[in-house]
Amino acid sequence: TPYAELIHYESVTRFNTKERLERDESNALKLRSRWPQYIQYMGGNDPFFNPNFSYAHEEFRVRTSD
Repeated sequence: TPYAELIHYESVTRFNTKERLERDESNALKLRSRWPQYIQYMGGNDPFFNPNFSYAHEEFRVRTSD
């Protein structure tokens, strides 16, 4: 109907299945091996990466120590 309202919750439809986690890790490894010069924790220097964040976590967190 023209009065319908649709609401989409992005994260509700995503599941962390074993296959998805393996694919994500595989993609991350490909990224790191293809562009190591731009990834700080591999000795690279990304001039656009905010130094207050950490590469060590899946989600970004404000870095509180070196």
